[in-house]
Amino acid sequence: MQNLKIKAVQESLDSHKTTSKQIESLSKHKRPWTSTMGELIDNSLDAGATEIRITIEGTNNIERIIIADNGDGMDKEALYNSFGIGQTDRAYGSSDRGKFGMGGTMSCLAKADTKETISYTQEASSVYFKREYDMKLVRERDEWLTTGSTVEPGEVSFKKHGFKEEPPSGTVIILSDLKKNERATTQISKIKSSLGETFYNDIRLKSLKIYVNGAQVKPKCPVGSDIPKAIVSPPEPVYLDGTKVAVLRTVDLSECTIDDKQNMNKKQGVYIFRGDRLISSALMKDERLTKTARHPNTRHARVAVYMQPE
Repeated sequence: MQNLKIKAVQESLDSHKTTSKQIESLSKHKRPWTSTMGELIDNSLDAGATEIRITIEGTNNIERIIIADNGDGMDKEALYNSFGIGQTDRAYGSSDRGKFGMGGTMSCLAKADTKETISYTQEASSVYFKREYDMKLVRERDEWLTTGSTVEPGEVSFKKHGFKEEPPSGTVIILSDLKKNERATTQISKIKSSLGETFYNDIRLKSLKIYVNGAQVKPKCPVGSDIPKAIVSPPEPVYLDGTKVAVLRTVDLSECTIDDKQNMNKKQGVYIFRGDRLISSALMKDERLTKTARHPNTRHARVAVYMQPE
């Protein structure tokens, strides 16, 4: 076949900056706080965090959200890379969770015009690195910019965020200049409930403690297997070309006495997990399946699909 590529006389390799309009466009996707918190906690878990403290400030509407963890922290280069848009030089492991998400910066851009991250490692605990984005500056300069600096250790106190002791390493994220007015009390309730389901096994097995405004998040099985008299099937492996790709479990709540406050009667359907992390729930809530979902034969049924880590 004839080579149709046109030969150039002179070539130049040029970069194209990411403009403020591109950033604005990327940040316009709808994203609830529960999803943003889940992504940030995924990153904290990948960094080895065992305790995460979330503080939601605001008398009526949310004014600021602070997320502090006792993970491994980031050095100057890792912190810089964490503010990249759509790319990262980080090497993820097969069980790491953050590689599947939108990233800590992209998920935050949908909710806040300003993000500050302060982090330090155990190897360099005397140096706290800080980096932030400010969409006001990005709009003024019409390009994606972040500002890096160092912070005196005394300027950041994990005890102030609820930790009993200063951890040997950690990260604090501060989100402000929020894009939408949202009731603080409503979001606190939603976030606590969502995190209790999303990270059910991590919390249940006591490998992770999450606190929201000082209250510890309690584990709650999203498919209701922890409700008395729930009928849970044995795990059923699913194979594709000889390789196990998932495990299925079914849960029948028809014999259970369900507290209506839990809304479990409205949560029938399929629940998708990646490893032990809930990523999608109650898929039968699709409007096209409303009549089917209300049927007594399906109202108490749940199917849990546990995808194997990649």
